Amino acid sequence: MEMPATVRTTQASDEYWFPARRYGWGWGLPARWQGWVVLVAFFALLSAISATFPPATQMGNYLVAMSGLCAALIAVCWRKGEPPRWRWRWGDRKPGDANNDDNHNVRSEKNERPLK
Repeated sequence: MEMPATVRTTQASDEYWFPARRYGWGWGLPARWQGWVVLVAFFALLSAISATFPPATQMGNYLVAMSGLCAALIAVCWRKGEPPRWRWRWGDRKPGDANNDDNHNVRSEKNERPLK
């Protein structure tokens, strides 16, 4: 017996360590414990790099190490995270949807102010 598409989608999204951000592009805070381990390890290594290569005296080594660490974090997020895509302030809704109540540019009588 095959599962409905909505159940398959929910199960697949539960496997992502890093969900896509609701607004903008990229990933949000981790959704699973594995993602939290990766994030804690990132900050621990960030501190170790800063202590090992003080930017004041070894800026080149510091930048190379930080670039590699950030690239590793992005690679893990890309591999284990939800595929990122651009999302704007209306979230999953499209502009012009009937349920879009985020349109603050529309003036109504109750928020009308006289122009000076």
